[in-house]
Amino acid sequence: MKKNQTSEIARLVAFVVVLTSCGFFGKLPECDAQTRLATAEYDYHSLALTSISNSAREASKLPNIPQRVGLLLSAAKILAPFRRDETMHLLDVAVGDLKQWASEDNASWYQRHRAAGLRNEVLALYVRIDPENATALQKEFQAEVESTATNAGAASLKTDAWFAQFSNRRTTADQAAKIALSTVDTEPDKALTLVVQSLQGGTVSGLLFDIVQKLIQKGDRAFLNKLEMGIGETLAANVTLDPLSLSFSSALLQSDKDMPPEARAAFISFFMGSLQSWSQLLRDASANGGLNSSYINLAFTMFSMNVRPALFQHAPAQVPVFDSVMKQLGPLVPEATRSRLQAFEPEKLSDPRDRLHDILSDANPQKRDLRLVRLTSELLRDDSVDFQKNRETASDAISGFSDPDVKSAFTDLLTITRLDALVKQEKFIEAQELAGSISSEETRAWALLALSTVAAKGDRVLGFELISNALKALDKAPPSPHKVELALIASAMLAKSDPQRAFDTLSTASRYANSSASKVNPPTKPAVAFGLDAAIGDAHTKLGVFPESLAELQLDPSLSLLGTTDWFRSQYLADEFREPALRIRLKLQFASSILAQESKPKSKKASPKPSAKN
Repeated sequence: MKKNQTSEIARLVAFVVVLTSCGFFGKLPECDAQTRLATAEYDYHSLALTSISNSAREASKLPNIPQRVGLLLSAAKILAPFRRDETMHLLDVAVGDLKQWASEDNASWYQRHRAAGLRNEVLALYVRIDPENATALQKEFQAEVESTATNAGAASLKTDAWFAQFSNRRTTADQAAKIALSTVDTEPDKALTLVVQSLQGGTVSGLLFDIVQKLIQKGDRAFLNKLEMGIGETLAANVTLDPLSLSFSSALLQSDKDMPPEARAAFISFFMGSLQSWSQLLRDASANGGLNSSYINLAFTMFSMNVRPALFQHAPAQVPVFDSVMKQLGPLVPEATRSRLQAFEPEKLSDPRDRLHDILSDANPQKRDLRLVRLTSELLRDDSVDFQKNRETASDAISGFSDPDVKSAFTDLLTITRLDALVKQEKFIEAQELAGSISSEETRAWALLALSTVAAKGDRVLGFELISNALKALDKAPPSPHKVELALIASAMLAKSDPQRAFDTLSTASRYANSSASKVNPPTKPAVAFGLDAAIGDAHTKLGVFPESLAELQLDPSLSLLGTTDWFRSQYLADEFREPALRIRLKLQFASSILAQESKPKSKKASPKPSAKN
């Protein structure tokens, strides 16, 4: 007892000494310790760089190579303007990991293909930091891909190897196109050369679409014309048997309404030449055992669904020739494929109600559902004066689906389309009530978050209320990566207007993440129509398409604001996420916001507040 009393007296004396030194018993000079705490300055720039280095070090130990390389690449992109040598080291580590992964004795084709795609990502950053070494690496990578690839002629098209062969070719094309995308702003002529290089052999990279869109947004019409002329001339001198190259080139033609007529004509020549080559190939092979049925199905589908609409819009005179060739090839195409594509032939009736009655009388349930998908999609995209009437017709069409999954998906799409219409009329209360009818908690939470992004522009209180209701709906959903993704979206939405709530929501997201399996099984059935695109305002989602793992979650850039709001608290909460890849991605994003802020003029900087937790 005496010992406890002595200890208590000692603590009391120490407390009085502190109070006295800080001026509590008279107007004495301010406490030095208190002054130091109040005016403490942190070198956030160094803290951020250290965090990135530590995160990269942790990432380099992850057993999943694609995850590891993706995170190393993210760290390298952030470090590039500040630490060139460390950036080069991270890229070299990534290249070494990918080489080793691709050369494993039991490596599947997909593993080698994935490694080649990731190396293209690394190379696109490498070329901006060390162009000379990047050129050498490009040649090395290309030689490796070509050494494992053979010509995709009739022999390979008879087996399942056809997909691998075309994919290898596109990987090589993607390599040059990826570098072109990263250099088009700084070295346009070099980018043009790389684009033309990527098209050799008639293989078309999907990345060319990104390059064209980038130039359209930039408004560089002169160079875009030059680029499209180069693409057109190269395509006109080639043909392709690759179904996906047909799809990518069709999208490329449709992406720019102001494409020079000469370039557009070159695209048409490429399509018609490819059709003639494919037609001859199919006829020759039919006399010698035929081609792989999956290849025939995909090629016939791409010609019908992608090339024909492009011809119909830009070269209608070629459509009868196209249709004649396709009709002649009909007997060589599996019946199931032809039957399915018949659902996408032009409808004979123009009035939506008449079309609906005609479709419902179709005895083939699969064909009927496909025709209903087309009609419903067209009605829900139509913003004409008859939009209310169209939505009523769409509702009746949805009732006619025989597939319950399709019916459920389009019911949600119709509800979200109505929500978007109410938002445009600023009827947010009615929209909130309608959102309550969505059966899925996750979809309902997304809809409420999307409503909030629009409502908050005119009424912050209502915006916060909608976010709160979204989080309440989300809290009832079972644990899953999708639930975590939506909570992170909510945190990002609050980051600027209400940082305290944003941090609280981030903490909730960590709780969701830690109670969820890191990876869930993919859906047993693919999403309807590859995931129906639903939109409210500027927010978009794919119905039925969810992230399968926590490591794959994409973070909203707005979430990075929390790093500059309170650096230490953001680090503390990031550490609460047990899934390593997600934790590292959060830390990299918070660090990048600090470096972005530090690079601004000092007059515009505002140092993050030290956290009370530290």
